[in-house]
Amino acid sequence: MKPTTRAAGSKAFGGVFALFLLLACGCDQGKVYVSFGQHVDFYHSYRGDSPDETGFGHDIDVITQTLDYLEAHPRVKLSWEFDSWQSLEQRLPIYAPELYERIRRRVAEKDEVRFMSWNGGVVSAETPEEFTASIQWQRDSLVSIFGKVQNGVYPQEMMHTPSLIRAYRELGVEWVSLFYSASPFTAFRNEVLLEGRELYNPLWLETPEGDARMVVVPTYHHADVADFLGLATWAAQIRSSVPGDALLFIAFDADSSTWPLVLELMLPALENLPFVEFCTPGEYLATHEPVGTIVLRRDQADGAFDGYSSWAEKPINHEIWTAVETSRLNQDRARFLLSRFYLRLPDVDSLLDQNFRWRMQTLKTTHFGLATPDLHPDRLAAARNHADQIRTLSGQALARTQEACQPHLKALAGRPPALPFPGSARAYYVYQPRSRDGLSRVRIPLSFGQGETYSGGIRVYQNRREVPSALENLETYPDGSVQKVTVVFLADLGPGAEGIYWISRSSNPRIPEPNYGQVPAGAGLDNGLVSVRFDENNWPVSLTRAGTEFASGKLLAPGITYRGQNLGPQSLSSCEPEGTIRARGLFREVCLEGFYSALCGGDVFPGSVRYRLRVYGGLPGLEIESQVSYPALEGECRTDLTEAAPLGILPGLAAERLTVWKQNAFGYMGSYDVLEPQDSLNNHVTESWAGLSDGSKGLMVVCDAERLAGLAFCPMKIRRQEDGRLAASLNPFGAYWGRQPDHDARRTGGLGLGEILTVLLGEHVRPSGPAYAGTRSDFSLLLIPYRGDRPSEAERNLADAYSYPPAWVAIEPG
Repeated sequence: MKPTTRAAGSKAFGGVFALFLLLACGCDQGKVYVSFGQHVDFYHSYRGDSPDETGFGHDIDVITQTLDYLEAHPRVKLSWEFDSWQSLEQRLPIYAPELYERIRRRVAEKDEVRFMSWNGGVVSAETPEEFTASIQWQRDSLVSIFGKVQNGVYPQEMMHTPSLIRAYRELGVEWVSLFYSASPFTAFRNEVLLEGRELYNPLWLETPEGDARMVVVPTYHHADVADFLGLATWAAQIRSSVPGDALLFIAFDADSSTWPLVLELMLPALENLPFVEFCTPGEYLATHEPVGTIVLRRDQADGAFDGYSSWAEKPINHEIWTAVETSRLNQDRARFLLSRFYLRLPDVDSLLDQNFRWRMQTLKTTHFGLATPDLHPDRLAAARNHADQIRTLSGQALARTQEACQPHLKALAGRPPALPFPGSARAYYVYQPRSRDGLSRVRIPLSFGQGETYSGGIRVYQNRREVPSALENLETYPDGSVQKVTVVFLADLGPGAEGIYWISRSSNPRIPEPNYGQVPAGAGLDNGLVSVRFDENNWPVSLTRAGTEFASGKLLAPGITYRGQNLGPQSLSSCEPEGTIRARGLFREVCLEGFYSALCGGDVFPGSVRYRLRVYGGLPGLEIESQVSYPALEGECRTDLTEAAPLGILPGLAAERLTVWKQNAFGYMGSYDVLEPQDSLNNHVTESWAGLSDGSKGLMVVCDAERLAGLAFCPMKIRRQEDGRLAASLNPFGAYWGRQPDHDARRTGGLGLGEILTVLLGEHVRPSGPAYAGTRSDFSLLLIPYRGDRPSEAERNLADAYSYPPAWVAIEPG
């Protein structure tokens, strides 16, 4: 690539300016080692799947240009990472075989290749089994192609959670690179203050508990190059301010058109500096020890707002993640039954293997983002196809396993209970393969022939004792007998626990409905553990537990932000639930609905919310079932929809410091403090729940993962009140927007240009709100108020049991 006259002038200026900085300092420092990282992923959320400029052909062209230019600069070494599934094992060797071999030769001669993960997946939200496979499969892939692999990792999209430190080390991965960029495409810039040598040297990254550690390399990218007006000036600034040796590691997407530009304009001046050496990060780490220790409590990602906004807050994200959770649940349930009854079913093993591999592919980050608010049509179709595959494969595996269990279940069932009325009963095997101990709802849908049973005769029994139950979604024949119904009861089953429950039926229409009296009738919702009160507009305005208030005026504030204004229902009105209910004193509920509209041109677009608020006997929480419809805005009006809040929970929590609590798929519970306002905060991967505390009390938001789930489903907005304390709104299954955090480039010597350019040009720095236009969201949550800062073990158990309820198998008669 031949430089232009203008480019040559820029290079000369860069070299002179760098020399000026160095002479002005007069320092005799160590060397500045420079390393360039190539992040290769041909499977995009922005572009399609064709091998041309509209797809991954662009990647091939840019990487080829980069390597062409570097042919004349043999001192420069590259550090490569790939997703193996698409880029390295398929698209590179098939569509760019010359480039593929060229990269292999470079790695054999001088470059290094390190881990990303086999699937380029959302590693921070993966289970231990998924994470282990992602690293082990990639090791096999890299060794088979390159013959070696460096023991470092560049996690896809900077996704990291504290429990991965030990997991990486156990798999032989010793170091991780994470962005410390002064731009809204970063990782831990605003969580930890680095100074001096720490900015450009390896550090120990410890778990918050101090029980494991690995090395972290602060990493930068092209936005930071702009901050320092070039590579040479940046290197000179480092040498003038950092004692001893320093590593300037610049890593960026290999398909970025800025790579050839940065190298052509800035590399010659950098090479002319006598104190600059080129290396790979692995080479630097081999001769340089960590210079400090840091702890990262937040879950890291490089999306908008320095977190998970770009992958977790669109409706498609919830849709695909719910399929992931379904796949996991079906797998765990099938495996439990196979083990429990010593079954050997090769066809089920094959289905589970296929399900797992398809799920690993589904976990690819680009099935979720970074593109915002919309994924490329090719990626959207692929994501939904993968979701369909894992739902189908895991469902087939579970169904075949349950069928094979029938002889064992019949032997386990024993004799039916003696009923207090004429009728019969059928046995159901209820089991819990994965959750913690805790009360959980069991829902069993049933169908009957006309005259077969009436609702009063439908009861639940265990160990010959009646279990309090309720009926939902009750549909009847003209004669009043039951056609369809869902039987609901509570079970307390820990992991690996099981029970036989019998459900009776009777053709006698005169059997009265039972009343178990666990939740007495009365105004509001009160089960003796939690209490909810409503105002004259039917808004819930009080949520108490043991006399402590957990609401802040209105508990809910649903709606959208449209053209800078908040639109939502002004009041709620009573409604009839879909399907008849027989609560029987097991629970008490209130059905509420509200309406609003958004104007676009001369048209009115309606939106609505519908809630069923419920308290169960013995359960210290408030369940909210939500059905939310958003205005079907189009065109520019759609773009003007910036925030969506199906609930908009306003907890009565306020303090100078708030604490976010979270639990990931490793079962690890951690927390991080919030000390300043932020328009959108989402650094908490959510296996099933997220919580917020003000130090004296807190609120957990728990999702029913079988109905709707998300990898980080509960973004928050932090505001400062007039009294100076911080308060929050919680937005499960919604999206917030606003001003990006300030990354204070001046603190580390930059000009702030990278921040400005990233906000202006970054395609991910866009609101997710437009994606909600015309969509509908159905989900169930449990709000668990608690005293103290940290959720107790009992409250965590309750949350897990709600998210992952017991499974059941109908035992065939005979």
